Amino acid sequence: MLAMLHAAVLRAGKPVLRDELLETVAPSSVVDDDGKMTRQTLNRWTELGLFRQEGDAITVNERPAGTRIAALELQRFTRRVVCKCALAEENNADFWASESARAADLTRSLAWMMAQDVYRASFSDFEAQEAEQITDPELLLMRNSTRRNGLQYWAPFLGFSRHPHAAIDPTVAVRDVLPEILSPGQGMAAADFVGQVAWLLPVLDGGRYQKEVLAAMDPNALAPRNPGQLSTALSRALLCLRACGDIVMAQKSDTGSAITLTGAQGARHDLTFQWISRPAAGQSR
Repeated sequence: MLAMLHAAVLRAGKPVLRDELLETVAPSSVVDDDGKMTRQTLNRWTELGLFRQEGDAITVNERPAGTRIAALELQRFTRRVVCKCALAEENNADFWASESARAADLTRSLAWMMAQDVYRASFSDFEAQEAEQITDPELLLMRNSTRRNGLQYWAPFLGFSRHPHAAIDPTVAVRDVLPEILSPGQGMAAADFVGQVAWLLPVLDGGRYQKEVLAAMDPNALAPRNPGQLSTALSRALLCLRACGDIVMAQKSDTGSAITLTGAQGARHDLTFQWISRPAAGQSR
């Protein structure tokens, strides 16, 4: 519903009357809840800043460049701006709030999820796993199955897992922010690249939200990592992006600190890199 609401406003190219938008996305002749869930979705994401209401009309704060955009590009644009909105500081100000948390409950859960060992974590066991790792019951993320079920659908929509009930995998989310970090043909030190990812996706390694969640966890809950060693989640994303040709990872001894990827059995010292770049435009993926 959120994707359809957003697409309808983007395609209109101008503010859309609220009632007209709701009828377009959830026609009264089709939906059986009198459009209640669609209204709630619109209200929620207007509160979070994705939409803006001007009088009786709805518009958005950010639009894609150009007037013609393919459906797949539109979907990618929606995913990125929704992710940016959900992770915005103003929507996570009261990070540990249990009520009226805006987006913080989702952000906390994503940050915890991205810190897990992707080879051993399972959606079905998340509640038990977090209870073992977070000792303060007031700070538990998924207090009931409803929150876990919600995470199972928001995580893949935002690009942090492959599909509901499937593997933790932030490849899509990291791919979405690549253009904000590197232009085609450009490169940077691998450690700086990881720092940029953490700034744009602060639920990943080194990000401010993941740091807050890790600080609330038992320090022995997760396997320790050496300096420069990435989580299994971010390692998986970078390996997938390299396999798809979206990035090139190289060894350059003169560029300073390195990153080491982590596999199912721990640090992969054969996968240590100092430089990450994007292929030049026109190069095959």
